[in-house]
Amino acid sequence: MSEGREEDILDFVEKPILLYETLRSCSIKVDLTVLDECFCQVEDSLDHNFRSFEAPEGYEPSPFKMAGVLCFWLRKLKPFSVPGKTEENRFINETVAFLVGYSLVFQYAKSKTLHRPKISDTFFHDMVTSLRYNSHSPNSAAFLFEGLCL
Repeated sequence: MSEGREEDILDFVEKPILLYETLRSCSIKVDLTVLDECFCQVEDSLDHNFRSFEAPEGYEPSPFKMAGVLCFWLRKLKPFSVPGKTEENRFINETVAFLVGYSLVFQYAKSKTLHRPKISDTFFHDMVTSLRYNSHSPNSAAFLFEGLCL
């Protein structure tokens, strides 16, 4: 992975990681090779989505689609770990994946004066648990993130 790409990727996940570390009083280890693979898969998924139908000229995937695809691949490939992981940190990848997607959608909603998504602790817990134990596609995650802004 090139140094410039590594910095871009780390900048993207930095705030959600810092939030998790602060809330859990822990330090997250990031496997940069796996994280780079996540972003390669995101690019491939978005490219496939573009090629799979006749997209109008100038088509760009929505921020909700990007958030859903990111959430899916971060959860699936699991680039994050906590050394000496305790029971409360076993959901690290699902939590950071959701926070990355949520952060992207929140910033987009803020810039467009849309409803800024607010989530309860119960919703957050249920979503992270569902990401861990249930099957979620990139599209289902995208619909979820879009629904948060309605």
